[in-house]
Amino acid sequence: VCRTGMCSKCHVEYHNGMSCALYQMENGNDESGLREWMRRDPENRKLCPNCFAGMEKNGGCQHMTCLECKKHICWICMDYFNTGSECYGHMGRVHGTFV
Repeated sequence: VCRTGMCSKCHVEYHNGMSCALYQMENGNDESGLREWMRRDPENRKLCPNCFAGMEKNGGCQHMTCLECKKHICWICMDYFNTGSECYGHMGRVHGTFV
């Protein structure tokens, strides 16, 4: 009725280009505990550089794929790519390894 934009996922005001979790964290409504979760292990927990979804690395190589936006991410520098091949190529050229 009031024509106010609202996010259809978290049902708060529209937050274009920002994940629900990041929006809630930045606005002090961190009901999901994302801020505390990230603070406990900052080396292995980061936000996706594309969609800001929470990610956790628990082993393996430095190539990650975001479960939300499906971008391929270099965990070393947090650069992101459309394909795994692009990500592995980047890691070899820039970082010398993907392990």
